[in-house]
Order: sequence, then structure tokens, then C-alpha cells
Amino acid sequence: MSDSKRNVYVFNGYGDRGGAFLNFQLGRICHKKFGSPLFMVRNLRKKRSLNETHPRFDYSFEFPEVHLDKMKEMVKPDDLFICNPTHSTKWFGLELPMKKLMYMQGINTYPVLDIFYDHYVSVSHFVQQHIEKIYNIKPQIISPFINHSIFQNKTPWKQRSNDLLILGYKGYARPVFQYLQQYYKEKYPTSYIQFKIVDGVSQKELSDLFNQHKYYLTLNPCEGFGLPPLEAMACGCAVVGFDSMGGRDYLYHEKNAYIVDYGDFEQLAEYLRIIELDPDIGESLVKEAIGTASHFSYSRFETEWTKYLEKHVYND
Repeated sequence: MSDSKRNVYVFNGYGDRGGAFLNFQLGRICHKKFGSPLFMVRNLRKKRSLNETHPRFDYSFEFPEVHLDKMKEMVKPDDLFICNPTHSTKWFGLELPMKKLMYMQGINTYPVLDIFYDHYVSVSHFVQQHIEKIYNIKPQIISPFINHSIFQNKTPWKQRSNDLLILGYKGYARPVFQYLQQYYKEKYPTSYIQFKIVDGVSQKELSDLFNQHKYYLTLNPCEGFGLPPLEAMACGCAVVGFDSMGGRDYLYHEKNAYIVDYGDFEQLAEYLRIIELDPDIGESLVKEAIGTASHFSYSRFETEWTKYLEKHVYND
């Protein structure tokens, strides 16, 4: 199927967050499967050069980038605009005279949802249920994917560090970790447990880190889905911590991870103590975790989105 007359515009498609990465891939499906010309839309004056490599994610800047003002001059009624809820306060739903699709990747990055889009799709049951309860919109669920060409189990368990790896790229992870660390030391004063907190790494660097460690400690209170725990699981790195709510679609306590309720530092500290005294206890989770992660492939993501777009967008 080809629709070269319908342009597709992805807002902030070259951004450095997971939501931008997923929207870029969605736009790419529109181009690859339906032949639509694809443009990345920026709101800043600085323009990226084509053929550069994204500093965090594994793709190049292969599609032209236009400023938002230029896009508004170009749009036609049948064109498609793709965005995430973070930009709800820009009220594109009311302003733009074109078809609009929102990929719902979270609930806490906007004060109020722009309810004037034509299509809404959610990354998880958690996001779907929240949006339905608050805004009376029930989006279809299409889960994200992880890059299995990068996130692979390459290192035998016994060769990995016992230090607990933490990804601190989101601001609230650090204060939560600091509180947990203090709580743990007070509860177990003779503890020798070690943590390694990292930030600002690419996907390839993160995969290497997962393969160097037995455990990944996830402390984010709330995510729409949460890619890093799933990426850790694909690398054979056992996950311990909060499910971040969105992670409930793939984190199953004592089956493929050690998960506690958000804020339950007492229970989390107990699991950390068990791991400290027996660092190999989590090895039994890894096989199931790798199997879980395998279901979240790009092939599945592309297939589900192609079916959705055929039915709801490219249906005329």
C-alpha cells in the first residue's frame, strides 16, 4: 500500500527520550509500510544535520527536519501529526488542521491531557486505565519494543559484578536512591553492599553495563511502561525494585524479577539483604526474564502498528 500524498509529521522525533524514539519509529512505519513522506518537526531553531548518528539511540537522522512554523505552512487535511502527551499544553489537537495521533507513553509529564486528537494509543494497561478513568478515553494498547540487536545476554552470570546497577537519568531516581541507601545502612550497619549509578549513556553502553552486572535496581516511582528494566532482562541482568506501575505488563514478582510496591523500603531492603548475602540467588530469574523480554520485539511492534494504521488512518 502506498500513500505518497499524505505527509506524516513527528513532533520532536529526534529527541533524546524514549518517547521521542518510539514516535520516530512509528513515523518510520508510516513511511516504510504506506509510502508517506516523513518529516521530523522541531520547535527549536537549531537543526540537526542528516546522516548523523543519534547520541543515545541506535538510528541515524535520515529524514528531513522542519520547524513547527514551516510545518504549519505545509499541512493538508489528510496529513498525519504524531505526538506524545508531554506536549499537551501546546494544544495541537485544537490548532492543527490535520489528522492527529497521540502515542500515550506516560501520565505524569503533562498537567492536563489534550483531548482533541483523533487517535489515542497507549503503551500499557496502566496508562490505558488512567486515561479512561480521568478523561473517558480508552486507547488501544500497543506496547513498545526493545532493540534486541543491542540488548542481548552476552556474559555468563558468574563473570558479572555483584554491585547493583542504577540508572539515574531521571531526576527523582537519585533522591529515592539516597533515601534507600541511608535506610539500608541504618537497618544493616555491617552491610558491604555496593551500588553503581550511571547516567548519560547510549543504548550500546547501557547494554554493556547490564552485561557487567548481575542486578539492576529500578527506583522510578512512575513510568508509562519503562524500557530499562526490560532491556536489563534481555541482557540477563536480574531486576529488583519498584514496578513503576507501567512495568506491571512484564514484571512478575519472583518469576522474572524481585518487585515491591512503590515506597515499600522495608521490603526492598530485605530483598537487597538477601541478594547481598547470596549474590547468585537471582540467577534463577534470568531465564524467565530473557523469555519475557523476547516478546517485546520490533517485529511485533511494527505488525501491531501496521494493522492499527491500516484500520484507523490509511482507510480511505
